[in-house]
Amino acid sequence: MKVLFTTPHTFVSGGTKVIFRYAAQLHDRNIPCVVLSHKRISHGLVWFTRYKSKFEIIDGTKCRDYPMHDVTHIVDFCDAPGILSNPFSVPHILLLQGFGGNQSLEISNLKYRFKHVIAVSEWLKDIALKFSHKNITLIPPGVDSQFTDLGFKKDYDLKKYCSIGCLFHEAPSKNIKLAIDVFNMLSLHHRINVLFLSSKIGRINEYDSLMKFEHSFIVNPPQEFLATYYNTCDIWFSPCIKEGFGLPILEAMKCKCPVVAFKNGGLDSYLINDHNCKIVKTQTVYDSAKTLSNLINQYEIKKKIVDNGYKLANKFTWENSTNKFIKVLEDCLR
Repeated sequence: MKVLFTTPHTFVSGGTKVIFRYAAQLHDRNIPCVVLSHKRISHGLVWFTRYKSKFEIIDGTKCRDYPMHDVTHIVDFCDAPGILSNPFSVPHILLLQGFGGNQSLEISNLKYRFKHVIAVSEWLKDIALKFSHKNITLIPPGVDSQFTDLGFKKDYDLKKYCSIGCLFHEAPSKNIKLAIDVFNMLSLHHRINVLFLSSKIGRINEYDSLMKFEHSFIVNPPQEFLATYYNTCDIWFSPCIKEGFGLPILEAMKCKCPVVAFKNGGLDSYLINDHNCKIVKTQTVYDSAKTLSNLINQYEIKKKIVDNGYKLANKFTWENSTNKFIKVLEDCLR
């Protein structure tokens, strides 16, 4: 068995992390694999360098020159720039992580191109079932073992000072403009410092002028340092309105950081309001700021959702995900 993966066309995404993690897991189980990576990704991101000694990573623009005679499977990301058609007589599997800019292409692909579809959430599985009667398996990704409580958090009064973490992403579904308005409103009543994690500089300077609160940016953080950043936050706020899965939410939970989020599709079947997170009732600035303010003021609720969020995040392991993934690979060869 030898597996060929493609990666997303975007600079960096949760899907990129999932692809590389699966490749590393297969390699550790003595299953050879190769990753066709977009050139900017394979040469630009620090956190990929640790994988280069484990398996082969090649420029996706040169995929037609790669010898395919010993490849047994192609695992295609939904908006990958690599092999968008499969002229090879090997099982072609779609890893459905989300619906991005190529939504129409992805949906049409479900109809004819793939022998098997792996959906990372119940929400995506339900969407896939509307367009395809092919084999569709639900396999959520795991949360890396590096994400853990590092003991940074003190039992202090958040009403005096609160550090809030948030992804900075310009895609409309990530809702960064709303998040800024929320923090501006919240800062009128609480002393906050917002830590934005971003994969690229983009229009940070333009958005920075809108921020009336203390804040800082971490651009393109190395994967191995992410747990440290989550641990410095008292609350993690996810304003996303549509997510294929929402891995950062679980990573924050595993670092015992309480989460405030919207219903966004991917994690809806796992998130329970006032149990393992705080869910904003309506996707508005006022309700978001009110929910964050209530969490700052209510220590007992914060402790409860931290404990239950931590238990939830620990259910998602790469060992379980990889076992199910390998079963799909084996079934495709039958």
